[in-house]
Amino acid sequence: MRPLSIFALAMLVGLLTACNDMHDQPSIKAQEAPRRSASGEAVPLRGKLPVDWQGTYANPEPDTGSSRKRGEELYLVNCAICHGTRDSYLGPVGKALAPPPPSLHDPRIRALNDSDLFKRIALGFGRMPAFERLIPANDRWHLVNYLHTFR
Repeated sequence: MRPLSIFALAMLVGLLTACNDMHDQPSIKAQEAPRRSASGEAVPLRGKLPVDWQGTYANPEPDTGSSRKRGEELYLVNCAICHGTRDSYLGPVGKALAPPPPSLHDPRIRALNDSDLFKRIALGFGRMPAFERLIPANDRWHLVNYLHTFR
């Protein structure tokens, strides 16, 4: 029994030693800076669409069921946490914000045209972060098409 006890104690000491520096390791939580971006040598697959507030942009993605489906997938991952779903006013994070983010059912938001929605998604607005580097341009247009379902 003695050799087994010594072995168990040695294993316990080894495991505790391995866990000693875990709290010092770098870790980045989702949606937390610093966000990783592509290296300078990376080549975009579909090109880069520079977005600025003064520009007017036409939606190149037809407003089809498949486009809205893709937009809904992106919305649920990136937007619903603050803005909620079509059936709810706010998501779990949105409920904790003061003042809360605007409802996408709000007439002011529903009155925005596709170009304005695209710019707000890309560049951010108020406390909303910019998604230009996180969501490719064509996917942002799918999001715009999905936002039509809030009207």
